[in-house]
Amino acid sequence: MVTKISSYTLLLVLAFMTGSVTAKQVYIWVDEHGEKHFTDSKPNGQEVEVRDVGPKEVEATEAETEAVIEPRSLTNMRQAFAHAQQQLMTIYQQALERQPGLAGSIRFRLTIAANGAVLEGEIVNSDFDSRSLNAALLDAVQGFEFGADNVQLTTTTWSMAFAP
Repeated sequence: MVTKISSYTLLLVLAFMTGSVTAKQVYIWVDEHGEKHFTDSKPNGQEVEVRDVGPKEVEATEAETEAVIEPRSLTNMRQAFAHAQQQLMTIYQQALERQPGLAGSIRFRLTIAANGAVLEGEIVNSDFDSRSLNAALLDAVQGFEFGADNVQLTTTTWSMAFAP
């Protein structure tokens, strides 16, 4: 059972952290009930999407960087993360049910287009020793919508801390 959690439980911070996540594969598949699963081993008999979880280089095209003057605002990014707080907390709570006491921080690098879509997302650092949790959080963050704005392609890092 997932319980409602105070907004203080999910801390959104802009802090750089040490450590790293090496590139690994995560398998994403949908069961017969339509529920999406993230695992580090390929399930038998399932159609899967394979995703590498780990650092990658992201570059902007010349046309994208010259089209506008300013990057996306910090306020815009805070609002997008605050709007998705419950979705991220639900993912964390599901992992917490499997691993009581699970706590830690994760840092993402996101490249956000002027139209508000996340073009690239990766985990830069994670305290979680759970590829499936990391992949589920990354999948959710890559689905964020930051809203169209007259801004340049923006690459940013965003850190989050989770505690029971």
